Amino acid sequence: MVKKIAITGVESTGKSVLCKALAKYYNTPFVEEHARQYLHNLSTPYLIKDIENIALQQLNAINAMPSNELVFIDTELYVCKIWSEVVFNDCSLKILNACLSQEVDAFIIPDIDLPWQADDLREAPLLKDRQKLMQYYIEHISATNKPYTIVNGTTSRLEQAIAFVDGIKK
Repeated sequence: MVKKIAITGVESTGKSVLCKALAKYYNTPFVEEHARQYLHNLSTPYLIKDIENIALQQLNAINAMPSNELVFIDTELYVCKIWSEVVFNDCSLKILNACLSQEVDAFIIPDIDLPWQADDLREAPLLKDRQKLMQYYIEHISATNKPYTIVNGTTSRLEQAIAFVDGIKK
């Protein structure tokens, strides 16, 4: 039975908004993204070891959630893997092992059809090709052989995600 569903993908696609909306709709808990708080507290430019720390914090939060309840996850460990590979052209064994250790049953990938919005942590000017990144996420998630969907549009993402969740949670 599908219980832990991760909302994952390219930055500035509405992952956090969608995760919170799904948790509210189903009246169920969700796991927050740990990267934002970690990076806000960092006083120096981040390194791979910081991505490792974020991955381990995210992994612990995901795996600490009950496996018998429906839970939504705002950003999972493939984000750390892809982030590390794109920014540093490398990925540590700690991050790879975290990806394999996360307890996620299904994935929702918001499309890149929303306009990119700047904030103090987003790096899209550094990571110019959002379409390439989107394809990279799809490849990683499809390789898990777990159910996933891509939600798009500006007004119907939540409805698409609910339809997906209702279809797989039976």
